[in-house]
Formats: sequence, structure tokens, C-alpha cells
Amino acid sequence: MGRAQVAKLHGREKEWSSGVILIEDLPIPALLKGKVSGCVDHIARGFIAGGASAMLKTDLDCVEEECIAMGAPACKFVFMPKELFKASQEVTRQLGIM
Repeated sequence: MGRAQVAKLHGREKEWSSGVILIEDLPIPALLKGKVSGCVDHIARGFIAGGASAMLKTDLDCVEEECIAMGAPACKFVFMPKELFKASQEVTRQLGIM
């Protein structure tokens, strides 16, 4: 896996409820670059949701907002409680809500 960076955490220290993680050089999006029209790294998204949920001791989900496969320099993952995501076609596709 590529270089990861926690870009933002929201909430009070040690009580974060959401955040943003950027990861460069992920293999799946790199292989699919220019061949897809949506975010593709559901494996990384699942690991981030599970890891953040375990670390913060609350049920969180994760959506990939930007993807190397679509030309972004890094994949951008946002994690937060599922009910706080604003409904959009991409969020619905990734989380299966609405």
C-alpha cells in the first residue's frame, strides 16, 4: 500500500467522530486508472471503516470521494457515522443507503 496521511480529524481530541485519510499509490486504482468512472477501492474503504471504528470505539463507515483511478493524485477517504453522510448517487452506490 502507498503512503497514507490523516488529513483531518473532526471532534475533540480522543473523541473524534469523523476524519479524512489520503492514500497515494494504491495498486487497485492504479491498475484501473482511466478505465472507470467511479471510485473503486472498496477494500481500502472497508479497512479504513473497520480500523476507525475499532480505534474510536464507535460504528463508522467510509466513502471514497476522490480516486487515483479517476485521475486524482491520491485516494481520499472520508469516515464518519453512516447517518451523517449526505445522500448522493456516489454515497448510495458505496454504502447502499437511501
